[in-house]
Amino acid sequence: MDMQEAVTITTAIQEEILSEMGIDPQFGLACLGKINMTYESDRDLLIHFYEFVAK
Repeated sequence: MDMQEAVTITTAIQEEILSEMGIDPQFGLACLGKINMTYESDRDLLIHFYEFVAK
């Protein structure tokens, strides 16, 4: 599996999770991309964020 394929699969999984949570996937992914910059000093939040991304 190459890097692009891994990104595609991860994105699809995240979109599915967001959809199941009732969140528009495109909006959710855009927000996910901003979390690590906006909350860079919040260690606990970032730990939970990276756990979510790793699902």
